[in-house]
Amino acid sequence: MKVTANEKVSLEFQENVRNGGDIWTDPKITVALLKDEQRIELELHENREFQIPNNKGGYVLEVVFTSSRGTAQYVGNILIQ
Repeated sequence: MKVTANEKVSLEFQENVRNGGDIWTDPKITVALLKDEQRIELELHENREFQIPNNKGGYVLEVVFTSSRGTAQYVGNILIQ
């Protein structure tokens, strides 16, 4: 994924009705950028929006979603331009 420095990004999660749905019972969502041994925690606002920092380069974006039903981790490459 390519983004620009200081860009606002929104996360969208959809319930899997076949799995019982209702993933929004008090979830905890964390977002971080990873590069080498560096970890940058990003603040996630109530509307599930976060801001990309000024640090340009390639990173791994990590999103961890924890609810009463368990934990899921999403990771992907992100390039900040």
